[in-house]
Amino acid sequence: AWPNSGEIDILEHVGYEAGVVHGSAHTKLNNFQFGTQYTGTTPVPDATSAFHTYAIEWRADRIDYFVDDVHYFTAFRNANGWENYPFNHDFYFILNLAFGGDWGGLQGIDNNIFNRPEGVKLEVDYVRVYKRDYIALPGTVEAEDFTAMNGIQLEATTDTGGGENVGWTDAGDWMDYTVNVPTAGDYKVKYRVAGNGGAANLLLGGQTVDQVSMPSTSGWQDWTTVESTVTLPAGTATLRFLATTAGFNLNCLEVEEINTTPFYQKIEAESYSQMSGVQLENCSDAGGGQNVGWVDAGDWMIYPVDLPFAGDYTVSYRVASQNGGGHFRLDANAGSVILDEVYPPNTGGWQNWQTVTHTVNLPAGPQNLGIYAYAGGFNLNYIEISNGASQRNFAPQAELDLPSRTVSVFPNPSA
Repeated sequence: AWPNSGEIDILEHVGYEAGVVHGSAHTKLNNFQFGTQYTGTTPVPDATSAFHTYAIEWRADRIDYFVDDVHYFTAFRNANGWENYPFNHDFYFILNLAFGGDWGGLQGIDNNIFNRPEGVKLEVDYVRVYKRDYIALPGTVEAEDFTAMNGIQLEATTDTGGGENVGWTDAGDWMDYTVNVPTAGDYKVKYRVAGNGGAANLLLGGQTVDQVSMPSTSGWQDWTTVESTVTLPAGTATLRFLATTAGFNLNCLEVEEINTTPFYQKIEAESYSQMSGVQLENCSDAGGGQNVGWVDAGDWMIYPVDLPFAGDYTVSYRVASQNGGGHFRLDANAGSVILDEVYPPNTGGWQNWQTVTHTVNLPAGPQNLGIYAYAGGFNLNYIEISNGASQRNFAPQAELDLPSRTVSVFPNPSA
């Protein structure tokens, strides 16, 4: 029954939002019934009068949404199991025009629309489906997606994201993957491994680009991440993972660009696009303005951001607390992806400010970051996001100060 088998909405549009389109993904545990569906929205002012190209890139760990080749939303696989991400089998296309329903008919139906001389039409020029013959880097190389291999076997994995991992590795075993690197340069490679430890070489186009040692973990499904920095040439080539000793499992390789362009963004806590429960007050911290306060368990705020690249960012939270005991998280995808957890310290007063800093791995592109309070008792003045190359004293600051917005959640399919 819907939505257990999953639904991917490449384009959705309702008549009373003439210049807005939506992209969504629904699963058993992530759908409008629970308020946890994966949904993105973007303005397209002439959506009803001009042709546009609406597209998705469907991958093992995420679905990226585009309008006219501009990315505006990503639905990430956030947990194991088909209940969270059943998008590992064939799907059918449905192109339909509907009237009424809980969403489209929310503001009533204009029956005069049926009397229009031009009629009521959904015009489609073409539908194109294709599969790349390479894995695009930066990106994730799932261990089981090899084009050729020697010696290894596959098994189901309990690691985050599910799927399969490569196991039963012996010295000399290997897997090949066809990859494309658009720009030559330095990249970070994250190996997701488990087992008794071991070693491997990574080769691109027959040339060794990395030698990595895997630590011993407490079990064959007790996963850890090993990081290396590699230099990769541009172009399409064969990436080979070659085991030089036995004794480990491999789930995936994550290749991230090492961006040396400084990035810094300051998000004022009061500049949320949507919130529940919190209040504002004048702030005596440096810079003045307002801070968020009167936070209780279950309160939340949403902040739209647009990050230039995927990777590790330094996230700093400016907090104050009279007594301590607070606890909140940084999340994405309407709370379905937990990025960070923070325990604000006792600072000795509601206007005695301290900075708590963590490293958080974030995807590139426009997205909504959320602050959700597990326990109240803290104030928040601002959040700072920067990369390792940024220097706050020299990089221009991009402060996010957004007008108030209303976010609506609609059922899908319409009933």
